[in-house]
Amino acid sequence: MLLLIETKQESSPASPDALVFGSTDPAAVYASWRQKKPSPTLPVLFHLSARLDHDDFAALLARLMALEPDGLMLTDVATAADSQRLDALLRVEEARAGLADGSTPFIALLGGDPSGFFQASAIAASSARLIGLGLDEKAVITAIKAETPRHAQPVLETSRSLVQLAAASANLPTFVRPCSLEDPDAATDLLKRGFTALIGDSGKAVAAICAALPGKSGL
Repeated sequence: MLLLIETKQESSPASPDALVFGSTDPAAVYASWRQKKPSPTLPVLFHLSARLDHDDFAALLARLMALEPDGLMLTDVATAADSQRLDALLRVEEARAGLADGSTPFIALLGGDPSGFFQASAIAASSARLIGLGLDEKAVITAIKAETPRHAQPVLETSRSLVQLAAASANLPTFVRPCSLEDPDAATDLLKRGFTALIGDSGKAVAAICAALPGKSGL
């Protein structure tokens, strides 16, 4: 399982398999977190949005790569070109840092741009760096303007299926950031449906996953 940290106040429970730093300034959130935990022992990923224009995207990527992440999470993916842009820019950043070409993997997260679901298979096959295809259920709910998660269930079911089928076609693991994950039964259900790993955005969510699946790794 992964813990998404989006605020400087968010604390990290002891049991996720990796940490993902988000918000509009993930580097600042990470810096704040490092003040509390100067020697991180978990893999660190940063997320950046495919919606950023080229200059902003490249500038943020350069800033994040200077922090030597273990990987990245690309959000709001709409087309294969989004992941291919990241792939190309990573090649440049790795060369500058003296890293081996292809040494920085990433996960593509769908949901922020609904059109991405219609390109899911192409996205899944778009880069050798891609180590997983994910679904952001909260972003889907926002995109379709559903009043509650319950009202969004038909669309969420379709979204889950599209992501899982696309990932299966490329032999990739699947990740999901559920709309609600503080119930152990919800965590169990998603994994039984075939999702490989869950993304919790709070300590309570990660605790619920641990309670439901003690000893099971999400990576």
